[in-house]
Amino acid sequence: GGVEDFAFGNPIVDALVGGRLDFAADVDVAADRTIRISQVEIRGSRARLSGELSLARDLRRLRAVAAVAIPEATALSPAVGLLMAAGRATGPSRRRPLLALGAVALAAAALVSFTFPRLADRLERSSTLALVKGDFELANDRARWARFLNPLSIDPLFSLARVAERQRFFATAERRYIQAVELQPDNPDAWYALGIYEFQVRRNLCAAYRFLNDAYTLDPSGNQWVKGGPLDVARDAVNAGGCAPGS
Repeated sequence: GGVEDFAFGNPIVDALVGGRLDFAADVDVAADRTIRISQVEIRGSRARLSGELSLARDLRRLRAVAAVAIPEATALSPAVGLLMAAGRATGPSRRRPLLALGAVALAAAALVSFTFPRLADRLERSSTLALVKGDFELANDRARWARFLNPLSIDPLFSLARVAERQRFFATAERRYIQAVELQPDNPDAWYALGIYEFQVRRNLCAAYRFLNDAYTLDPSGNQWVKGGPLDVARDAVNAGGCAPGS
């Protein structure tokens, strides 16, 4: 009897003890929920930080292109005015909106075909300058933009190949030269660049002879063909039997 019976047999005490236990359980649940929310917020913060860093990189690239494009666009502003005037509806053309739209589209296409290659040339020169300074990231970025603006030219591929070569990514550089050959198989400069790369960098005289000979076949009167030059050296190696079949 006494206090012990009162403590464990009294319904009021039992209710208080049970309430405390329920409260403790609720505290545990709330704490666990708070921890989960904090983890979600941390992951969200990391994702936002990653997105902000990616955006910063993209903005830096766009700023670099704008530094080249804005002076070019300023120089071409008279041409832009003339081309836009070509698409302005006047007189009967207002009754023929499709004709006016066609004129605007034609003017825009002419502007793009005239401006983009010039921008690509400037970006290629900028890539070369960055490469000389040892800024491989900027050199590669400018060359990629040049290729985007002028995808039918082999020069941006040459720029990308030179960057990869300086970084000692020799397989990547070789692939860029091969892409140039595939892009313009009738261009002797593409074959010559690939052959010189095999000759000077890869030291593969057999492959060098094949590619240089293809360049010679396309342009036998080029001033790059000199007596004792890379083509003659590679040919001598092949004639000496130093090449395995298919090499």
